[in-house]
Amino acid sequence: LFLNAAQGLLDIAVSWRKEQMRDAEIFSEFWLDRNNKAANRTLNWFECNLDQIPEFPHMAAITFACALQYFDFRHEVLQWRDKFPKLKTWLIPHSQRSSMLNTRPED
Repeated sequence: LFLNAAQGLLDIAVSWRKEQMRDAEIFSEFWLDRNNKAANRTLNWFECNLDQIPEFPHMAAITFACALQYFDFRHEVLQWRDKFPKLKTWLIPHSQRSSMLNTRPED
């Protein structure tokens, strides 16, 4: 369940980014808004169920941490850290792992 939800969160993030990169004549505010709302709903679900997420190095935890860092990288407008303080706290130790530091996305 958690792995599927984390993979879905990454799908939302990538879909949102693809829409942002479209040319103006085919750009859709509808899809931007839909992805924003879907991301917030999914992050809220994780916030409410965080005590049940498997621990590192479980694939669900790794995927979820990658999704959160991708939101930091590409979707600052989401401001997930302000809205979901438990997730922010959860990510801190995981984001300092060498595997996460060595694979952090960069422009």
